[in-house]
Amino acid sequence: KAHDKLLVEYLRSQLINIKTRTLTSACTNLLTEVFYRYAEGTPEPVLTPNAMDRLQKDSTGKTFGQDNIDAALEMFESKQTLVKCVPTETIEDAGNIPMDVDMDVQVRGITFKGFLQLYTIQCEKEPIETFDEFLMLGYDLHLLRNNYTNLEQATEALVKANEDNKNNRASSLLLI
Repeated sequence: KAHDKLLVEYLRSQLINIKTRTLTSACTNLLTEVFYRYAEGTPEPVLTPNAMDRLQKDSTGKTFGQDNIDAALEMFESKQTLVKCVPTETIEDAGNIPMDVDMDVQVRGITFKGFLQLYTIQCEKEPIETFDEFLMLGYDLHLLRNNYTNLEQATEALVKANEDNKNNRASSLLLI
C-alpha cells in the first residue's frame, strides 16, 4: 500500500503543483495539444458536446454522456460559438430543390480555460485515471506524445520536429 501511495503522489506531481494548485508546464502543453485536436468552432474554438464525447471515447472507450456534458457546461467556463454543420441528409425546400449546404450553427462548448479548470481538478483528485486517459491519447509517462492515430497527425509531428531541429541548429550557429 505504501508503494501505491508513492506512485499516486509521483504521478500527481507530474500533473499538478499541489502547493499552487496549478498544472505543470508539461501537463499544460499536453492539454493544449489535446484541446486543439478536438476543439471546434469560430471565432474561438471550444469543446462542443460532440467533441467532448469524441475525446472521452478516445481516452476512456466510453462516451461522456449528456448528464456529464450538461454538468461540465455549467461548472466550467463555456461559451457559444459557430460550428459548421454538414447535413446528414438532403433536405428539399418547397420547390423540391435538394439543399445539402453546410450551415453554421450556434453551439455552447467548454473554452480552453474551462478545459484547464476541469483537468486541474481531475489531475489533483484522480492522477492514475488521468494518466490512463493520456496514455490512451498517445502520450507517455513524461507527458510527451509518442503515438499517432492517423498519418496526418504523424506527418504534422514530423514537420514540427524538423522545424524545431532547424531552429535549434540555427541558434547553435549563432552561439559560435
